[in-house]
Amino acid sequence: MTPADLMWAVVPVFPPSEANRVREGYLKGESVPGEFHWAPSKFLMLFDTNNDGLISFAEYIFFVTLLSIPESTFSVTFKMFDLDNNGAATVLGVFVYGQALHKLDKLFKLILRLEFAHYDYNSLGTISAKDFAWLMIPSADMKNIDKFLDRVDEITDEPGLRDIRVTFEEFNNFAELRK
Repeated sequence: MTPADLMWAVVPVFPPSEANRVREGYLKGESVPGEFHWAPSKFLMLFDTNNDGLISFAEYIFFVTLLSIPESTFSVTFKMFDLDNNGAATVLGVFVYGQALHKLDKLFKLILRLEFAHYDYNSLGTISAKDFAWLMIPSADMKNIDKFLDRVDEITDEPGLRDIRVTFEEFNNFAELRK
């Protein structure tokens, strides 16, 4: 898969509410419905370990595994850097742990940017309230998904909500609350 495919695989997104797109993909022989307008980042390309420009299944599994590590339990990883098993990490171990934590944080921020950019397809710097709601649905409790999907559709019927625009900073602040 390409780096763009990797992003689509890990970021659960709906088509932007203000776009006429129904879906992004296409089959061989169909016309291309839209272009992915986010250039692959150098950071995402780090997961292309053999530098062939594509993400293999093994590279994808590694990427998804990293994303599944909750930040709150990441401290367990610290024990891996207790190089002499004395309950304290060495300077090298702390450095490596710090670098790993920094890279994981960078990965989460990149995913947030990609999510936002998907809905900000005109590069206005804001997304609609409805698209913001679409972004929140993947973090909802699965037993309430249908209810939330229905509520998202109602946003366009509410005059006070349909005109609201959300900036990346506001979206990012909300994402911090979800941690």
